[in-house]
Amino acid sequence: MNKSLIALAVAGALAASAVAKAETTLYGSARVSVNYTDDKRNVITDTDVDVSSWDVRNEASRLGVRGSEDLGGGLSAIYQYEFGVNIDGKADGSPFNQRLSWVGLKGGFGSVTAGRQWSPYYNAVGIDDVFNGDDGGASYYYLGMPHRISNAVVYTSPSFSGLTLAGAITMDGAGNDLDDPLKKSDGVDLYDLAASYKNGPLVLGAAYRGFESVAGGESGNAFYGSDGHVWGLAASYEFFNALNLIASYQDAEFTDGFGAKAYSITGEYKFGANTLRAAWGRFDVDDADENYDNWRVGYQYNLSKRTRLWAEYRDSDFASQGASVVAFGHEYNHFAAGIRHDF
Repeated sequence: MNKSLIALAVAGALAASAVAKAETTLYGSARVSVNYTDDKRNVITDTDVDVSSWDVRNEASRLGVRGSEDLGGGLSAIYQYEFGVNIDGKADGSPFNQRLSWVGLKGGFGSVTAGRQWSPYYNAVGIDDVFNGDDGGASYYYLGMPHRISNAVVYTSPSFSGLTLAGAITMDGAGNDLDDPLKKSDGVDLYDLAASYKNGPLVLGAAYRGFESVAGGESGNAFYGSDGHVWGLAASYEFFNALNLIASYQDAEFTDGFGAKAYSITGEYKFGANTLRAAWGRFDVDDADENYDNWRVGYQYNLSKRTRLWAEYRDSDFASQGASVVAFGHEYNHFAAGIRHDF
C-alpha cells in the first residue's frame, strides 16, 4: 500500500512538473467611449466643412492568448495571438481584426520571433503613447511609425544592465513592378534597429528604420509610397514616483523629396487613484511655411487595478481617417469619455 501511495505521489509530481513547463494565458481588454468630434475639413476630399458628431466608439478593445513551453536547457517556445474586437457592435469589416500573431524561441541569447508583432521602433520611441483614446494623436504616428509590423522577423536581446537591443526585418514576397511602385520588393521591405535603456526612473530609446517603396496599408502610413528612412529619440524620467516627463524627436527623409520632423513633450502626474496627462506635439514639414500642432489633456480615475474611467480632449491642426490618410491645416477638436476593464 505504501509503495502504491509513493508511486501515485511520484506520478502526480511528474504530471505537475509537465504542466508547469507549458502555460497558456487568456487575456483581454474591453474599452469603449462616448465621443464628440468637431472637424472643419473633410479628410477624404480635403474640402472645407464644419461637421460635428457624437459617437459611441470602440477604443482598441482586444482579446488574446499567449503562452510558452519549457523545452529544456534554458530554451522556451513562445507565442501570442491577439485580435481587435468591435465592442461598439459596428459591422464594418470583421468583428475580429488582427493585432498580433507570432511564434518564436526564447533563451539566454534573447528571443527570435516571426509573424505580426510590435515594431522595435515603436517599443523604443513610442513611450509617449500614454493616453487612453485611440484617435491617432501621438506625434510619431504621422511619420509613418505603425505600432505593429507584419511579415516580420524580430530579434530582441537579453538585458545588459538595463540596455536592450532589438532588430527587425519584414519580407512580403516578390514585386518590384515599375508600373506599380506600391508593390513589395523581392528582398527586405523594411528594417528596424532599436535600443532601449531602463534604470530606475530613467527610460531612454533610440531607433532607426529604413524601407523600400511599400504600400501604405502594410506599413501603416501613405508616406511610404517612396523609399526612405526615419530615426527617432525618446526619453522619460519619473520624479518621486509621481511626475513622469517624456520627450521625443523624429526625423524622416524620402527619396521623392519629402521630409518631415515630429517632436513632442508629454507629462503625467499620479496621485492616489488619479492620473493627469498633458501633451504637446508638432509636425514640421520640411520647406513648408507652417507647422502643425497637436495638444492633448486627459484625466484618469482607477476604480481598481483592472478598471478605469477616463476623459480626454484633443485640439489639433491635423486629423486622420484610418491609418493611411492624414489631412493638415485643420481646426480639429475631439473629446472622449470612456471606461476600460482589463482581464
